[in-house]
Amino acid sequence: MRLILLLPYHVLLVSTLSAVLYSGLGSFPACAAEILVRTTNETTSALNAARPGDTITLENGDYDLGRVTITRGGTAAAPVTIRPRQGQEGKVRLVGKTGFVFRRTGHVTLRGFDFATEEVPPVEITGSHHVRITENRFRIKEPEGKGTFRWVRLNSTRAEEGQPAINSHHNRIDHCLFEEKHTIGNFISVDGNSLPYPKAQISQYDRIDHNHFRNIGPRVPNGMEAIRVGLAGLSLSSGFTVIEDNLFENCDGDPEVISIKTSDATIRNNTFRACEGGLCLRHGNRNRASGNRFFGEGKKGSNGIRMYGDDHRIEDNYFTGLTSFALAVTNGSADYGADYTKGEKLPVGEPDQLLRLHLRPRRITLRKNTIVDCAEAILLGAPYGLPLPQKPPQDLLFEKNTIFAGKKTEAGKDAKLVEIRTPPERITWRGNTVFAGEFADIGLPGGVTEAQVRVVRGTGTAPAAPRPSSDVGPGWLRARLTQSTS
Repeated sequence: MRLILLLPYHVLLVSTLSAVLYSGLGSFPACAAEILVRTTNETTSALNAARPGDTITLENGDYDLGRVTITRGGTAAAPVTIRPRQGQEGKVRLVGKTGFVFRRTGHVTLRGFDFATEEVPPVEITGSHHVRITENRFRIKEPEGKGTFRWVRLNSTRAEEGQPAINSHHNRIDHCLFEEKHTIGNFISVDGNSLPYPKAQISQYDRIDHNHFRNIGPRVPNGMEAIRVGLAGLSLSSGFTVIEDNLFENCDGDPEVISIKTSDATIRNNTFRACEGGLCLRHGNRNRASGNRFFGEGKKGSNGIRMYGDDHRIEDNYFTGLTSFALAVTNGSADYGADYTKGEKLPVGEPDQLLRLHLRPRRITLRKNTIVDCAEAILLGAPYGLPLPQKPPQDLLFEKNTIFAGKKTEAGKDAKLVEIRTPPERITWRGNTVFAGEFADIGLPGGVTEAQVRVVRGTGTAPAAPRPSSDVGPGWLRARLTQSTS
């Protein structure tokens, strides 16, 4: 690897030579460079001339780079990396109007920065692939009264200048800290193209892992989720998004801390602490939530998993201390796949508006979940308040779940183990255990006996809460905190 120190008198020369070499070879050059930059102009020049395998290294200090559009990328074997000096992560602050736009590029890594920017989205990944945002801290001064403001957004490009539209795929956001968001919008949003169904397609195969999200609020009715994946119009497209091993603390901005509006997503091994909300499978089918841990810590509005749509699997999750439900299988006003051209009255609007409705849950598997001392363990058939027909959930399987009796609620009433507001159509209980304490009526649906559910008249001993991963957020920040307390 070559080391290039960019100085003002030869920045243009290096930039021009790199561009010629890159365009002439058509693939990465034999000798990649480590390019050390010390000013905004040097950084911009290096980015514009980047070649596969190059590492652009920023000297310590504050940089206001403005809006930087990155179109030059690397390869799987030789990515382009943008970072501080090795061992100096977190000592380069990006300030002012700095914002990175990755556009029609791939195999680029942005690592180790402290984002303290103002009023511009810090990262947009548009029509790009294998972009990695890692080991960064984000604490952004947001614009006031200017609508939705997203910090990191994955999206597609439109067809333009003879180039086809390109969707994003295989990007990763990991080991970052996102904190102190107080306006409408998300820490991370995953979107796609704007085509109507069935051509709508969300970004695919993206991974969001080992991040720390904290302090988003105050509470609004809608639009302030920590992570939102998809939209109603994208919900039937398969994103194969993976959200895993993240930590959410005091995420209070929206009833949906994570909002899933896509199909075939995996949400696993995440930890929620004292959040005024929970995980919502709001739109889409075949999503899986497993191994997640919900610690309500008695916070008002804390809840677990709420779901709509078909064929979800909810498995091996742990819930404790929630002031609302742990598992909510709601009503809906329409079904995915229903043919409303053959006589059934549309519940609202035109057929293309159906995806915006609450689609009733069908064929849901809830297996091996553990619920400890929650205000409501299971809520079935809950209406959602809209003046539309209510269709109860259908074909539910509860298998090998364990419930431990809850405590008093804030209102002083007994906690509810199972609350059924609308009886589901076909429900199977198999191998579940309820430690009911002194509850006389645990709320089982009609036709289901305590013997079938295995109700134990005692408090039982709840298993210890699973330990969340300690490997969340930037490693350099964890090391700094450890040093300050040692």
